[in-house]
Amino acid sequence: MSMLTAVQLRHIVMKILPAPEMVAQGKAFRISNHLEMIRDSLWAINSFLMDSTCWVGEFEPPDVTEWMKDVGVAVEDVDNLLKRILDYWDPNEENEAKKKMKMNNFLHPLVNNNIRSTSNRRSILLEFKQTVCLLNYLVKGGIALGLRMEMMDSMDPNHDDYAAILNEEVIGRDEDEDQIIDLLQQQQCDKDGNVPFIVAIRGSESSGKTTLARKIYHHTWVRQHFQHRIWLDASSFEDFNSSMIAKEIARLLTRKPCMNVDCWPLINEHLYGERYLLVLDDVYVSDDLEYKWEELKMNLLHCGAPGSKVIVTEYPYLVYERGFNVKEYELNQLPEDAWVRLLLRYATFVHPIEDNNSIHKEKYPPIECRQHSFLRNCLGAKYIGLMFRWRDTNQWQELADQFDASPYNSIVWMHSKYWSIEVTQTFLYELLFEGSSDESYREEDVLHMLVAEGTLTNTRRKRNLEYMTPYTRPPADLEYKSDFNLDLCFFRMKVGEVSSIPPQCRHLSLLMDSKNILRSKTAIEKAGVANKLRSLALHREEKKEPICQIETKILEGMFLNLTCLGMLHMRAIMIEDLPSSVATLHCLRYLNIAENKIETLPESLCNLSNLCVLILSLCKRLKELPRRIHKLRKLQILKLSCCLRIQKLPESITRLVNLKILDVGGCCWLSKLFDDLSNMKNLVQLKINGCASLTRMPGGIKQLTNLEVLWGYDAVDGLGNVMLPELQALTNLESLHIQHLERLISVETEAEEKDITPPTSLLKNQLLNELILHWEWWNDMTTEGTSKSTEQLIEGLKRNLRELKVFRIISYMSNKLPSWLMREGSVLVLNKLTTVHLVNLRRCKRLPPLGLLPHLLMVAISGFDSVIVIDDDFYGEGSPSPFDNLLRLTFSEMPRLEKWDPPSYFQNNPKKSCESYFNKLEELTLIQCPKLRELHVPIFVSDYSQLLLKLWLSNEMLMPTSKFNDWGSLQGIRKLQIFGCQELRSLPDDIREIHYLRALAIINCNKLEALPIWLEQKLSLESLWISGCPALSSIPEGLKVEGRLRNLIVEACPKLSQEYMTDEDYLFLLWQGWVSTTNFVIVYSISSNFAVPVTRT
Repeated sequence: MSMLTAVQLRHIVMKILPAPEMVAQGKAFRISNHLEMIRDSLWAINSFLMDSTCWVGEFEPPDVTEWMKDVGVAVEDVDNLLKRILDYWDPNEENEAKKKMKMNNFLHPLVNNNIRSTSNRRSILLEFKQTVCLLNYLVKGGIALGLRMEMMDSMDPNHDDYAAILNEEVIGRDEDEDQIIDLLQQQQCDKDGNVPFIVAIRGSESSGKTTLARKIYHHTWVRQHFQHRIWLDASSFEDFNSSMIAKEIARLLTRKPCMNVDCWPLINEHLYGERYLLVLDDVYVSDDLEYKWEELKMNLLHCGAPGSKVIVTEYPYLVYERGFNVKEYELNQLPEDAWVRLLLRYATFVHPIEDNNSIHKEKYPPIECRQHSFLRNCLGAKYIGLMFRWRDTNQWQELADQFDASPYNSIVWMHSKYWSIEVTQTFLYELLFEGSSDESYREEDVLHMLVAEGTLTNTRRKRNLEYMTPYTRPPADLEYKSDFNLDLCFFRMKVGEVSSIPPQCRHLSLLMDSKNILRSKTAIEKAGVANKLRSLALHREEKKEPICQIETKILEGMFLNLTCLGMLHMRAIMIEDLPSSVATLHCLRYLNIAENKIETLPESLCNLSNLCVLILSLCKRLKELPRRIHKLRKLQILKLSCCLRIQKLPESITRLVNLKILDVGGCCWLSKLFDDLSNMKNLVQLKINGCASLTRMPGGIKQLTNLEVLWGYDAVDGLGNVMLPELQALTNLESLHIQHLERLISVETEAEEKDITPPTSLLKNQLLNELILHWEWWNDMTTEGTSKSTEQLIEGLKRNLRELKVFRIISYMSNKLPSWLMREGSVLVLNKLTTVHLVNLRRCKRLPPLGLLPHLLMVAISGFDSVIVIDDDFYGEGSPSPFDNLLRLTFSEMPRLEKWDPPSYFQNNPKKSCESYFNKLEELTLIQCPKLRELHVPIFVSDYSQLLLKLWLSNEMLMPTSKFNDWGSLQGIRKLQIFGCQELRSLPDDIREIHYLRALAIINCNKLEALPIWLEQKLSLESLWISGCPALSSIPEGLKVEGRLRNLIVEACPKLSQEYMTDEDYLFLLWQGWVSTTNFVIVYSISSNFAVPVTRT
């Protein structure tokens, strides 16, 4: 086992066992003593984990390895047991009779009760007994192995008795402790007139900030002075959210879950007239969430009595420099003598079983860790000491030199402090999708799994899982990767035809086809893990072959004995019916049956009372949902996107009060939503975009005050009702897609006739992260422009765009863009933008100065019919480094575009290097730019770049008669993709000027007859892919020689005598990003959703 188990164990003892829900269940079901026994044993095991993780590489004894494997399995099973107990917790159950009935069913189950044997009290007590015996055995095993017990990891650090451990174990921090206590006692104003309210403890990684904060928290004066002490681990709030933190503070104060939308009144009630100390440990506030920090700070200032204080660790510079009532305390590394004493304490440990508790008195040689200063911190001293303990003293310096030789400190990475439960579970669940054909949905599916198991409470956490500090991923050159993979090897297994499942397996990925389903079922039974499995992911093994239908009856028996299964993933396995045995999986929390041929769902599905996530996206034959779907009371996520045949949803869905995400986007036949959404107050995301048959918006939108994402909202519905005023109340809105803005013209006309003032503002003070503005025009007769009120609405959005990251505007028919996008001074309000799509803006004659935006990563420009030249209008006047972070750039459907000039700044300053713009570009796409003849923008890339140039559909620069002669400006191109150029008969000779071309793809060019001979001499070319070129009759013989190309892939070219396509080639195409993982390569033209299927044979 490795640090991943350590993180999961700490999550159990710090989060799950102390949770109010678990405490309540313990009392209700009379199992509090059993929970305490498990807690004590887990803390004892936790105290051994620091020492056990130091056994790596050549020093790793087999006994410690086996012990860690057993610990990993035990922790998984304890986590499963506790979550099954929590399954009985229903915070919305107000009927006392039902509560009593459920408790009686648990305590005294009847023979004919539908509660399964794994969930009644007798079976759970038996499981508790076995678990406690196993944990005690593991504790004794750790002692017998001589593992050092880390006292600071041996009990709950929030317990008052922890103060004694801190006093005994912490070295060299007494002076820091006294200085911070002085700051907390300070009541006079400083030189700036502020009384410190927040004390920010700053310091380098592993310098001991959290430990110091613990000492303050348990200090005698603090316990006497403050009526309330609140410790909040903010590491689980990487997406800094003041409302989520408020819920956690309320939970800690009341010892009950806070179900209120606004928790601050409850907090004020409990803190009224009394002093409090709040410790926010491990806080991270990114630049774009600074306003949420200010919101939290202002709320805290109004709570409690004067003299209340807040301590923050990991405090970002950007916030405190602008703050007030904030005092910074810089925590330095340990003094040299304290660091040495700490190291020797761990290096000279002698376990009590050796009948020698004394510290060695002999002198130890001085140790130097020259290269890496971060080894001089508290964590480094402990880990180095533990490693020294098993070596002779004359070998200590040699071991220290090995640390210095490493370019990355492996010890810091190994420590569980740098791992969050979200990150570790993400890594582990991702393994379930490795090698499968549905990897395109991996990120989203893993996110939903984390929500289902309760690891994530914020459903928009996707963007934060992408944020990783250097310590949250193992370094590429780490020698101890086997330690990282140990969890994966023994607890997550992919099973093919000849694989066997180890008995430790708890999370299983099955590669299957219609021929090996029974073999997979047999493998599960043979391993004896059926009643232990927690996750099962079924994937289709076929890649290129036609996928056969799987008969449902073959799958029926697979699920019968999976009594503890919580996650079931069956995306795109081609079943027509859901096996009825799935409805017996009462522990199921996550069910994904997307992209199947299911037409109806059984009513028995509604018996899955613990189901939190139900994914039905792309079930294009699905006609309706079960009428009793409201029985899924714990459902949080319901995904129905692109279920094309659904016409109506059950009205009972509005009774799903815990639902957070409802996605019906792309349900084109859906004609009606609900009359009233006001009961769904927990809804965070509502996506109704692409519902073409929907004529009116659901009522009660303005009461969904938790709503953060709203897509497909009509500015004016099909009945002429103006819906924009509803948005004013959605104060938490972050992502907004408004459509049918063109209907405002008729509203303005009607308002003038009736002397009514049309709406002039969209939002109040909401700060959006994503904004999509969408007009729809059906013919040129209606595209005379936009109304004055519409332009006022768009201009008024400026105050809501300070935090905007993604902006898309579609079919805007005014001849000028909003001033905040066009004026060089105003566009800086958008300086946090990362993605811009400007689509079908046919009347606009100028491009906006996007080059002034420093953080842009992706830009797509389409349908600017009047633009002839790309120049400083696009770069920004006088900008010395436009687009220096841009990764992807697309120009599409630019019928009059003739010339692409460099910035005038470099023309006026010839000594300046042109390498300061587009220097990070990875993908340049040109679609239907028939008149483009001059391209004077040199593309500079590094030697390691993989810049891809895509030329799609009609591009004059490829034609034999073309006057385009600027291929030399494209020297940086490494990969070239030519797609759908129907008039192309042969490649232009000038392409030879791309000297470092490594990969060439030619797709769906119907008139291409032959490839030029000069391709043989292009030694840089490593890969060639040709697909869907029916007239192609020859390939240069030199390219066919074995070893000449790394990959030669030819398909759907009937005039060639042989096609070349292996599984390795297919994986290569995936890696290059040239094919998708479905049966078709779908390429979307930005302006018109034009789809071009490229079949794989």
